Amino acid sequence: MALPTALPAMPGGISLDPSGQQEYTDAIQKVLASLEQRNQPNYFELAGSLLDPGKTGGIGEAIGRTSTALGAQQQRRTEQEPGIAMMRAQLAGQKYQMSNQSKALNLVAQTFGMAPTQLTEDIKAGTLDPSLINKLTPGVYTSVRMAYPELASALKDAFGMDIQRADLLNKQDAEQNKAAEIIATSGSDVIPLLSPSSIKGMKLPQPVSTPPAAVPPAAAPTTESSGIDFPVKDAKISSGFGMRPDPINKTTQKFHAGIDFVGTIDSPVEARIPGKVIQASDKGDGYGTRVVVQHTDGSKSYYAHLNSATVKEGDPVTNGTVIGLLGSTGKSTGPHLEFGIIGKDGKPIDPTPMFNRSQLTTDNAPTLLASNDKYSNLSIKGRNEQRSKDIEKEREIEKTRVIETEKPFIEMQSAIYAAPPKFNDDSISDLTDLRSILKRDATKKDPDRRVFGIFKNEPSLLNGLAAAAKEGVGLTTNIFTAQLKIPTDVYSRYKNFAKEDWNDFERAYQILGTQFLMNAKANKGLLGANPSNNDAILLRAPMPTVENTIKNVDYFARNQILDARLRNEHYTALRNWEKTNKGKDPGSFFDNSSYTDALGRHRTQRDELATTFGYR
Repeated sequence: MALPTALPAMPGGISLDPSGQQEYTDAIQKVLASLEQRNQPNYFELAGSLLDPGKTGGIGEAIGRTSTALGAQQQRRTEQEPGIAMMRAQLAGQKYQMSNQSKALNLVAQTFGMAPTQLTEDIKAGTLDPSLINKLTPGVYTSVRMAYPELASALKDAFGMDIQRADLLNKQDAEQNKAAEIIATSGSDVIPLLSPSSIKGMKLPQPVSTPPAAVPPAAAPTTESSGIDFPVKDAKISSGFGMRPDPINKTTQKFHAGIDFVGTIDSPVEARIPGKVIQASDKGDGYGTRVVVQHTDGSKSYYAHLNSATVKEGDPVTNGTVIGLLGSTGKSTGPHLEFGIIGKDGKPIDPTPMFNRSQLTTDNAPTLLASNDKYSNLSIKGRNEQRSKDIEKEREIEKTRVIETEKPFIEMQSAIYAAPPKFNDDSISDLTDLRSILKRDATKKDPDRRVFGIFKNEPSLLNGLAAAAKEGVGLTTNIFTAQLKIPTDVYSRYKNFAKEDWNDFERAYQILGTQFLMNAKANKGLLGANPSNNDAILLRAPMPTVENTIKNVDYFARNQILDARLRNEHYTALRNWEKTNKGKDPGSFFDNSSYTDALGRHRTQRDELATTFGYR
């Protein structure tokens, strides 16, 4: 029975579920362990062949059958091992991918100041707060885009929708602006004549000729058709009766039992319905200093958030009696008066229809609208103007953000083109020469003629090459190579070297210097979160013996070859991608499988190389 050669596709969204990740990887590892067990020699079969006397009963025949069985098993292992190795590599790649996705999710959650689980729930439900986009810097977005493209795309869509939503709201407000003007000037009798879309979301007044039951006929000092004045002169309505975002915690909706009038601190507040004062103090209930008036029909009216009360419990009041000064006490975000009416059944009543119709102009039109956004303290005309400004501002910010977001990807594409195939092929050729020198050096019988004994004994040479490479970033490779000079005193200390030994040393010295320069120029940002740093690894490696030095330099060379091959793959992939994706987001190339697959293979190869050399 043939073994499978590929793992099942990784379940979508599994990176958002740590327990699911663990269960998935555990299951796959068990499958691999089972397959590897099946691929081990079957000693029972071999023992049976050896002990079976066969037709002749001779030991020769038994050994022959055992050899045949052993050969057949070896053949099966040879055929099946590539499939198992492929699955090992796929599992490593999938684990790496899930790890990167989890890191990206945690990075965004930390940036937004929320738990990763809450972030995923908000993205799925479409309830992510649009203001969070301001916390998402181009650097963070670029990191997320590289590690978890699906998350980056979801964030981009979520925040882009906010501008579209604002456009739609602005159009709706423009239509409602006209409707509000008509209602304010012509009365509620015209409401049936207006289109449903123009009055959608409005809290429409009842005809003023039928006032709320809580307001006695005697309460109206003016004619029945005109209504009564606002409790504060020259005030404007900032928030109407009904559901609205909580002023303190705007993420939650709360019922507003009154009407808010914004005005100047310490402006006189007048009673509007006759009755007797039953409260003139702060009860610590969030209303601050509040005056409550009891009416003869059992209803009450209240005036909250006062700076101070000018009446006391038991005082009678009539329409126009000053009962306090406007303030911002209690649960308040600024100077205002909250006026409300509570029916004799204890339920709040919308006081909007009782006020003078001439005061319900466009400037105070928010009374007619649901107070459900940050513009609710403005008139419709004002909110239209402000929202248009905000939309334009958001578009400019978005344009700048797109430029800043694309900039790192444009630089990464430029870096890929800075290392064309000729550059990489020359590098691979040089590194192949270096490995040949290493092999010759390892087989020399005379330890005093080993080229890499110099690098062991003279650690300053490698450090000097690294320093020269950093300073030579602005030079071409040929000019830099020409400037590489071996200290003259080195030659005098190794008198046993033959001419071919010095040729190998000089060639190895040049190759290492050139590779250090290439790393300083070409590797930045192309090999994932942390570039290869092959030169740093080599400089830190212990070199107590010549054998250690040869091993470390060989490890460096083979990693450099892998990196050069990856650059070639990315160069070809980018050229092909640009042929069919002109004008597209440059970051989308780095989401493309031609880029990510090559990167995944490269990581797997580096991991396998580290294991081979005993560095993992």
